[in-house]
Amino acid sequence: MSDWDDMFSAAAGVDAHPNIEIRGRTLTSSDEPPQKKKSKKSRKSVSVPSTPLQSVLQSRMDPIDNQVWDQLPNWLSIGSSLCSRKVCSQWTQHDTSFDAICTNCNRGILHHSLHLIPSSWNASALSALESLTMVRNIRCCCSCILEGSNSDANDATVKDYARVTVRIAKQLVQSNLCTTLPRGEGEILERKFQTIARSANSFKEKVKAWCKKKSDHSEFQLKGVFDELVQLIIDCDAAYFRMYYLQNSGMIPIQSSTVFIPHPPTYFGTQNLTWRRQNNCLENFMKVARAKSNLKNEDWRDLVKMLGGIQVEDLIDLDPLSFMHQNRMAESIFIFWKSGWLSSEDTRREMKEAVMTSSKMVASDPEEEFYDAHQTPAPLILQNWRDSCRDLLCNLYAYATLSPPSLKGIVEVLKDIGISDFLEMGAGTGYVSRLFQQSGVQVSAFDIVPTSADGQGAYEANEYHGLSPSYLPVSRAESKDIPSLMSNRIDAKKIALLLCYAPPLSTMAEDTLRMFIKSGGRVLVHIGEFKGLTGSEKLEKFLKTDFCLKHRTQCLRWGTDAAEATVWVKKSKIRDVSSMPLLLPCSYCLESEATKRCTLLRQLVYCSSDCCELHSTVRTFSAWFSITPSTEDKEGRLFENGNLFQPL
Repeated sequence: MSDWDDMFSAAAGVDAHPNIEIRGRTLTSSDEPPQKKKSKKSRKSVSVPSTPLQSVLQSRMDPIDNQVWDQLPNWLSIGSSLCSRKVCSQWTQHDTSFDAICTNCNRGILHHSLHLIPSSWNASALSALESLTMVRNIRCCCSCILEGSNSDANDATVKDYARVTVRIAKQLVQSNLCTTLPRGEGEILERKFQTIARSANSFKEKVKAWCKKKSDHSEFQLKGVFDELVQLIIDCDAAYFRMYYLQNSGMIPIQSSTVFIPHPPTYFGTQNLTWRRQNNCLENFMKVARAKSNLKNEDWRDLVKMLGGIQVEDLIDLDPLSFMHQNRMAESIFIFWKSGWLSSEDTRREMKEAVMTSSKMVASDPEEEFYDAHQTPAPLILQNWRDSCRDLLCNLYAYATLSPPSLKGIVEVLKDIGISDFLEMGAGTGYVSRLFQQSGVQVSAFDIVPTSADGQGAYEANEYHGLSPSYLPVSRAESKDIPSLMSNRIDAKKIALLLCYAPPLSTMAEDTLRMFIKSGGRVLVHIGEFKGLTGSEKLEKFLKTDFCLKHRTQCLRWGTDAAEATVWVKKSKIRDVSSMPLLLPCSYCLESEATKRCTLLRQLVYCSSDCCELHSTVRTFSAWFSITPSTEDKEGRLFENGNLFQPL
């Protein structure tokens, strides 16, 4: 999350919010009535947003089909080929749909530059949108190289794209946008632009050496420039997310309710805007994996579901974050699998080196030791890509990603046990609460530092979300306020406490749950990792001794995180130890408490060496789906390898 650390620290110096203070997430006070889900009919009576910003923020939760562009908006125009003006000096096609092909060069919009068509616009908004097009154009140069890495790529073409990235990056650094931002923010964005320029120069220099040494017969065509190419994409995405955040928090003005820095589902999900997502790469990947698995159809579907795949029938119900999960997984496969990187011998060697290096790391303090213990070793470029895909979206939306079936399953279980209301503590942006609200559950959301609901008026930066606007009203409250929060509501037994990614190394989760139970509550919905990066041992012990586990479902996983959602009900009487629920069941037998976790695939845990060995097929395909290079030797008892399996 390094891209956001500077953002939150700089928030203290933002002119528009003079009293900002960085604070943690252990909770503080206020009460708000439950937010009822609006029916389709009632939407007609909702007041029209009073500002363009409010309209844009409201559109973040629009259906995905409404967010993904079919046609290029009228404030953008298509220019020359990104490769070279000699290839195509201008788009020669009246059609501006994203599947259109230029009649001059037979290439799509992905291969052409985009430019702003300004009118009498606000200077800051103009600079922001111009910067957006430059960031997009640099990223598309990289996408085009990757697109052609196994087909028509040649030395001259790659050299041309590399030169273009450097030229555009120089223009980006000279942008006026940074000078229009509040104190502190301009310097941070300027550093993002400068990082892009450095990465572009580094890539260009690597390309020169690559052209001299490249083997035309190598399965990994981009060997020697791959890391620099992907890092340039990562740096471009960091700049995009930064500008998008500044817009949503009110520091970059919005030109109108239709002209603004697009939402992530638009930017990454529109065909040929930043990459060609309909390139059959994911389909081909699934075919290869299916053929290698040798599994029956039903077993294959179960495996894909376990690994985070979403069934076709559920795609129409995707919320923005679960949509982005599928989108990022698809581009990860496009970049790391299609290029040949994943199966490269060099990659396997780097992976083994990363594992060995990780085992030798010595932490300087207990907190660093804790995070090191849960770190997933991987080649640096893969680590950077995973962080880019996950962390920036987590800060804008939520740290937990629930698929539509998982969300539906939780709601059904809650209704069966008589729950009609949610009380979420540590709600952050309120995104998860909003999803439950849309599913028919009344929700009240609270946090120690609520983020602003409309992009204005937040005077403290949330440790995890900065000033990113919330998705429903999130009020201020802490654990000690729970009795007053529940006293004016319905029967306490009809309220469920929601804890989503409770902070580690903190008593927040346990304190909140105990106060909730003391106030008459009985049901907890917990989303996060057990024996991992959320909550505490005391919370887990409390759950095992005093609660019954009613439901368990997996979250959509980013990289190798081990998040799941569970529903717990307080026991009427404390029973003997033998009746305790399994906190972390073995991934293979599901009957015993796990004793070790797979270091490279943290979602996989085992109770014994035998279960570990019997689960090897699933582990192999888990590695595929999480883009984890293979390190396992065919011989030997892996469970005893301390580098690959760590005690829980």
